Amino acid sequence: MIIKIGLENYKSIREYQEISFECAAINAHYENTFSVTTKNNDKGYSLLKYNLIFGHNASGKSNFVKGIAYNVGFIGGAKNLSENDAIIAYEPCKFGGMGKPSSFYVEFIIENIKYTYFFAYNSDRVIEESLYFYPSNRKALIFSRKNDSYKFGKYFKGNKDSVKNATLSNQLALSKASTDNRNETIRRVYNYFNDFNIGSSISTLSRIHNISAKRAYHDQSYREALESFLKFSDLGLSGIIVEKEDAPVSKIPKELMDDFKINEDDLKYRIMFLHDSKHGDASMEIYEQSAGTEHLFQIAPALITSLQTGGFLILDEFDSYLHPYICEMIIKIFNDPEINRRNAQLLITTHNIDLMSSDIVRRDQVWFTEKEDGRTNLYCLYDFKDRSLRNNTNFGEWYLQGKFGAIPDINLKDFAKNLWGNDGKKTE
Repeated sequence: MIIKIGLENYKSIREYQEISFECAAINAHYENTFSVTTKNNDKGYSLLKYNLIFGHNASGKSNFVKGIAYNVGFIGGAKNLSENDAIIAYEPCKFGGMGKPSSFYVEFIIENIKYTYFFAYNSDRVIEESLYFYPSNRKALIFSRKNDSYKFGKYFKGNKDSVKNATLSNQLALSKASTDNRNETIRRVYNYFNDFNIGSSISTLSRIHNISAKRAYHDQSYREALESFLKFSDLGLSGIIVEKEDAPVSKIPKELMDDFKINEDDLKYRIMFLHDSKHGDASMEIYEQSAGTEHLFQIAPALITSLQTGGFLILDEFDSYLHPYICEMIIKIFNDPEINRRNAQLLITTHNIDLMSSDIVRRDQVWFTEKEDGRTNLYCLYDFKDRSLRNNTNFGEWYLQGKFGAIPDINLKDFAKNLWGNDGKKTE
């Protein structure tokens, strides 16, 4: 479970920006929260089930969540890097960040124990890395490093010299040490990050279709959950059929297959979408569906997996092509204790102002991105101290009035002037 997560120097994110899932002192929408006890905090933590990020186009919403995605991907794949491989997560801000380190930080809870993990890096090496946890009321070191100099706490199990000698300068020690079965704590943390799911344009639709079809073919419970979710969304579907052919049913360039670790067997699976009407029944492929159905199918595998594992789900621009009722339905799925039994958490970027309604969201769940001199700032609605701002305020109306910032500054007069000349005035 995420307490807070942040990053520095990634694309438009120059200074460190952080989003918190820890509840503020707000007497509203307790169904949007859950509590977890830890060994370092008898009172436990009250955490949010989801957070929403709003902001105008090109304000940095997607950069923030993509930064999380690429840093988590670095954790998962760092152990496979060769000596001269570049760290692809390194995309520094072009407004003051070129040549300077990027960093990633996260506080989280696994099995009632709080952890903190941090690393900083540039294009070719990890500069700093540390992992701490709280087995009691006191913070304890598992390991830390600065460049190639390591410190290990008493809770680190396994071969320390092996980690020091085997970890290349462009690799994360957490990733490398996870291969040692003796260090259960390291493996537990490494596997935790594998439960991060991305349901967005970061992944390609074709890849998701084939991989999801393969899983549905071999896993009946997943197929039933996928079918139920799509039917529940009122897309006009009566069901799905999962097929496996003797030859690949999709064509994907070899370089993409290599990048996404797809093999030819993965491409032999497909899902057919069943539609029925008084005029007869029909089965259709994914490319024959509406843009909304395609998008919902794109995020469905990550959503289902997150609910089943209690993982962390990122949905970037998740409202694209979706009806507002379906967007709200996804929020309600995470709030429903009968569905979200393992307290999965959700981070969304969106332009859907309906989701800013105080009828469904708390002030500490609404975040904004705004650019200043090309750099993104991330801030929370809860931080606004206007006395007239209440828990039942129409947040969306205030936002559209510009009271929270993060809206586009549109000047039609300048456009008219540049389009027609003569100061934009009509001429005969």
